[in-house]
Amino acid sequence: MYGDWLRSATHSQGRKTHHSEETEAEKRARNKVELAYYYQKEYLSISYAGLTSVPTAIDKCIWLKEVNLSYNQLPLVPAVLTTLPELRKLILGGNKITFCPSLNFLSELTYLDLHGNQLEEFPDVEHLTKLCQIDLERNQVAMMPAYLGNLTHLDYLNLGANKVQLVPAELGCCTRLSYLGLRFNPIKSIPPTVYMQGTTETLKYLREHMVENAQIEESSMRGCLKNFVNNAVSSYSHILAHS
Repeated sequence: MYGDWLRSATHSQGRKTHHSEETEAEKRARNKVELAYYYQKEYLSISYAGLTSVPTAIDKCIWLKEVNLSYNQLPLVPAVLTTLPELRKLILGGNKITFCPSLNFLSELTYLDLHGNQLEEFPDVEHLTKLCQIDLERNQVAMMPAYLGNLTHLDYLNLGANKVQLVPAELGCCTRLSYLGLRFNPIKSIPPTVYMQGTTETLKYLREHMVENAQIEESSMRGCLKNFVNNAVSSYSHILAHS
């Protein structure tokens, strides 16, 4: 009965209706999702299965805390995964993912693994303040967002073998960060002699630059304020001279 319900839900979202049309991989994936639903499992693993999509009925398994879909053929992060309210760990390494929708609904997420894919942009995780580990090694990511400095629970961030050139100074705010992987990137904002020494020296360098940037910004603001006051006084004096 639970299987008929899930298949009906899947059909309503545009999936195949006849089991004869399913590949063996799709059939095994569907069976695993059905079992996860029936037994209210908190863990779902479908790896090395050659999947190019996942059963959409997975969004009914709202108690899932860990999903492992690593080493398949997924071209994107399935949108159905972004609606699981209890999800803590999302493992999608070793696929062919080029697109990741916003993950900000996954407010309980602590672990995100997207290594070995083809992402060009850093996933949108701006509001996931519980994130502790992010693995994006061996992608095509070119830019690290400054908001990473707000993810203060981060203790592991791996961006090795990407296309990163600029590392935001705000990352220095991540005081719990014990591992920062930046090797094999064309980084221009940090000298290789610094980041090759490891996480401690890299964060120290970033924090020093945060202070320098703040001082430059403060100096610039003072200059702007001074110019504004001088212009205002000059204008007022001009008005008085011609009144």
